[in-house]
Amino acid sequence: MEAEKYGSRIITAKEVFDRGMEFALQEIPEADNIYVTFDIDVLDHSIALELVLPNLAALITCK
Repeated sequence: MEAEKYGSRIITAKEVFDRGMEFALQEIPEADNIYVTFDIDVLDHSIALELVLPNLAALITCK
């Protein structure tokens, strides 16, 4: 992925499901500035009403 060329770490929803939220949190490096983004499709429809179709495997639903 293009972002990885610049040193970004991309954690997929599957990785969170398989390895747990603690894994994802431990992957955040210690630094003065961290930029974290979420693709809206990974969120539960109840908190992301913009989603066209509810995601039954959403992180908030499952975790």
